[in-house]
Amino acid sequence: MPQLLGQGVNTLRKAKGDVDKSVTKLYQLLQVNQSFQGYHKSYTPLEEEGRQLPDDVQTIKQDPLDLVAKVRAEWTKLFDMIASCDATNCTARADVIVQDADGNPFTLLTDVPVTTLLAAEKWADNILTLIRSIPTLSMSHDWTWDANANRFAAPPELSEKTEKKMRHKVLVEPTEHHPAQVEVYHEDVPVGTWRLVRQSTARPAAEVAAMAKRAVAFKYAIGEAIQSANTASMTKVERAKVVFDYILQGSKPQS
Repeated sequence: MPQLLGQGVNTLRKAKGDVDKSVTKLYQLLQVNQSFQGYHKSYTPLEEEGRQLPDDVQTIKQDPLDLVAKVRAEWTKLFDMIASCDATNCTARADVIVQDADGNPFTLLTDVPVTTLLAAEKWADNILTLIRSIPTLSMSHDWTWDANANRFAAPPELSEKTEKKMRHKVLVEPTEHHPAQVEVYHEDVPVGTWRLVRQSTARPAAEVAAMAKRAVAFKYAIGEAIQSANTASMTKVERAKVVFDYILQGSKPQS
């Protein structure tokens, strides 16, 4: 039995609060930059029988795009519910037109109810905030994509490991009547090499900027569609997928 509009509105009202709580927690996880960084630091002694030291490892705890995918799932559910209620309640509709990579206009969303467009205007702000929350790779390192590990890695950094060795210096040579005067001191002597490989699931700045640009374009297109919409029953509508596919396109390199 088809859901009635009143039932849909009640379901939507509850879903808004649940989704907001879930998304807020995911936003908070995106702010913990250390969760997206890691490294594997290994030590090799210079001498074959030199002291072995354990590896120093910091494991990456989160992938920002995994968190984005969870937010996307929550917002997709909510936005499609809003779209369905609005489509039932009105007849005002308009197309949402954006530009492709070559600057040519194309219709991203067709025949959208005006009430959905009004909700999408706020949604577009949230999407932009989400995209701008994605951590970007540090410009101080030359990152390359490691398809096997599904993360970026920087070139190895080598640093010297030293230990203090005791040395002796004769200040006064011994004589027939007096022993030698000797000074004992310590000297830092190289004993091995640290090899540090930095890793990150943060994203290239250019990639995040491109997604943000498309999010801005989507917001502008929504505003244009609201102005041109006029009038708009419970019909199931799914619109969120194409929006996220557009904004997040190319966000994960192909293995």
